[in-house]
Amino acid sequence: MAKIKEIIDKLEKIAPTTTQEEWDNSGWQINLGIKTTKKIFLTLNVTEKTVNQAIHNNCDLIISHHPLIFKPLKCIKNKAIIKAIQNNIQIYSAHTNFDKAKNGTTQTLLQAINSQISIGTVKEINEYVKAAKLKTPIKSKEFILKVKKALNINSLKISHPSPIIKTIAICAGAGADFISELENHSIDCFITADIKYHQALESKIMLLDIGHFESEIIALKSLEKIIKTPDVSIIFSKEEPVFETI
Repeated sequence: MAKIKEIIDKLEKIAPTTTQEEWDNSGWQINLGIKTTKKIFLTLNVTEKTVNQAIHNNCDLIISHHPLIFKPLKCIKNKAIIKAIQNNIQIYSAHTNFDKAKNGTTQTLLQAINSQISIGTVKEINEYVKAAKLKTPIKSKEFILKVKKALNINSLKISHPSPIIKTIAICAGAGADFISELENHSIDCFITADIKYHQALESKIMLLDIGHFESEIIALKSLEKIIKTPDVSIIFSKEEPVFETI
């Protein structure tokens, strides 16, 4: 058993809730006042399916990336909430504060890509986006294959392919709003997710849309390293992307 406060304190030291966006709802989603935990369930999304997995694995605390609750509730109909409360499971979420964290979602994505493509000095464009120069320029086709291998994905969307990639920018999750900002930073390729049609149409740089789920699910391993505590087991969710390519 471990004190939950000590675990959450470790997480909030890396990703303080004060850094989240105004519209976000990071922090406690369900707090039943239970002070200790013996088994933690890590998940990207809190759904009825993932709560069922937590129940099956006898977990008493769920830590997620995406918050379960975004808007004020007039009544409780959400089955994930109901089942969690019925089974004395507390839920805590680290969303945009973890996106911005030193070892957060974008940093994890950068490290994954670096496992296949040697990346040089990294600089921050803003709180969410990191840019880097590749140690060795690489042809576009080879670059895409290496990105897919690094993330273990079978498909991605590409627009405005550049013949040679020398500099890249990365943002886990929905980073398309930063495309125009990157056009002032000599970026050859921007890797992110949730790019809309007109955003791609108007872009002047190469874009890789790797998928929202695919860009963030790997960050659960980073969460594990942050909260790892003796005498507490950590279970990972079994989740699938919302979209399937057929």
